[in-house]
Amino acid sequence: MTHFSDNVISLRTAVFKDDGVLGTLVLLPPEPDRRPNGHLHSDVCWVYRRHPSLIEGSAKVSLKKQEGCNLQPLKIRLDPEISFLWSESGHSVAVVVDGEPLAFISEHKYCSYSKSEKTPPVHQNPWNEDMFRQLFAV
Repeated sequence: MTHFSDNVISLRTAVFKDDGVLGTLVLLPPEPDRRPNGHLHSDVCWVYRRHPSLIEGSAKVSLKKQEGCNLQPLKIRLDPEISFLWSESGHSVAVVVDGEPLAFISEHKYCSYSKSEKTPPVHQNPWNEDMFRQLFAV
């Protein structure tokens, strides 16, 4: 399952992908990105790793490939409702899964935050509620 959201202010695109095991959020740079190496600057956030008891058939095989992920397994439905929140500038984005914000990419820190990230964090930051509220005015 893949979902897209375009921001008309920043001209950036958010892409959420669920492969049956992992949910990921990618924030693409504006097109065309005028930086010389702009094509290298997409931001990635690991949103969740589905609890093994909820993973179906062939997806269980890919679970072993993802063991390096530092995410706590969550009980996410197989077909969750996905929506996006954009900051006022359009350079930060959050993904909302079944009505709950689970992860976001911040324009200020150029890094991602996830409610699933274990402590101590390895690949990204654990959830920061204050920063989330500042960026998305919720």
